[in-house]
Amino acid sequence: MSHEDAEDRRARLESLSLPGGPLNINAPNATVMVKAHFRTVAGEWVPTAAHRRVHTALLARWRTDTPALQQERKAALFAGPPAAGKSTLMGAPGSHLAEHRRIDADDFKTLLLEAAVLDGSILTLLPETLRDNRTGRFHPFELSALVHHESTILHARALSEAMYAGEAIAVDGTLGHMPWARYLAGQLRDFGYKIHVIDVEATQELSLARVVERWRAGYENALARPGDPKAAMGGRWLPASAVTRLFATGKARSACESNALRITRSFSEVVKYDLYRASTNAVAPKHEQTWSRSDSGDWTSP
Repeated sequence: MSHEDAEDRRARLESLSLPGGPLNINAPNATVMVKAHFRTVAGEWVPTAAHRRVHTALLARWRTDTPALQQERKAALFAGPPAAGKSTLMGAPGSHLAEHRRIDADDFKTLLLEAAVLDGSILTLLPETLRDNRTGRFHPFELSALVHHESTILHARALSEAMYAGEAIAVDGTLGHMPWARYLAGQLRDFGYKIHVIDVEATQELSLARVVERWRAGYENALARPGDPKAAMGGRWLPASAVTRLFATGKARSACESNALRITRSFSEVVKYDLYRASTNAVAPKHEQTWSRSDSGDWTSP
């Protein structure tokens, strides 16, 4: 089997991810479009009873892989553009977040795609015209957009169940969409959580470069180790629009940053705010600011 040059493949994936394309999150072959598995109620996708049982099994597996170590109503709410370094911070040795249950939509994409590989349904995610392209055969993680909507359903259920259980949680996301950010903070407030907002920022240029670098590393690893099931999943594909939409007002500061500040100032349940910023010459993002809320409700900074 011949292989595409990485840059040629990146350009092709980008083209296929445009609105109306087969790798767009709203493509006709996206998993939520399967009528045997989902129905639409009041404009929202709802899994059928049978498919809800599939979700229950996937969530049980996820809980086993991500045990919660602390029963305390506190939440770390992450913000920032893709590939800024949120996962690096979360997994840092000695981090207090090791005691939190991590809730990340990407983890649910992984579960869904791995399950699709095992049951053979991975092929149905592509239109027939793309299924037999031997030169540019897709790796499962390159189809992540097609499980995007379903992964958000799993994410919402996992978050709800964790809050009901009173677990310490770390929610990995961008906070790039203000209505969702407000809804999420409101949910945490209603469940009695104290919130720590952790914003990990990067410029548009750096975020775009790291997203491509991360995908390319996975792509090349899949080519080098085709017999390794994990490597064969390939690199996680994310179109440029997933980054650029977060920088509508400029390439240096993201909507995530302004939204994180607005949430911090609007919700008294936010008791701490930290800002980190990524740079090209460092693996880990650099800490820039920290604020803590005093007993009187005022913000203090060391």
